[in-house]
Amino acid sequence: MLYIVGLVVVLLIIFFVAIPLIKGLISMLISLLGNLLGIAIGIGIIVLTVAVCIAFPPLIIVVAIFIIYQMYGNKQAS
Repeated sequence: MLYIVGLVVVLLIIFFVAIPLIKGLISMLISLLGNLLGIAIGIGIIVLTVAVCIAFPPLIIVVAIFIIYQMYGNKQAS
C-alpha cells in the first residue's frame, strides 16, 4: 500500500511540476532562438548593405537618404 501511495505522489509531482517546467524551458528556448535569428538577420542585412555600397559607390547616396528619412520619419511620428 505504501508503494502505491509513493508511486502516486511521484506521478503527481511529475505531472504538476516537471511537465510544466519542461514546457516553460522549451518555450523559453524557442523564444531565445527567435531573438537570435532576428539579430543574425539584422547583422546580415547591415553587412550586405555595406558590401553593396562598396561594390556600387553611387548607392551610398540612396542608402544615406533612406536612413535619414527613416530617422526623421520616426521622430515626427512620435
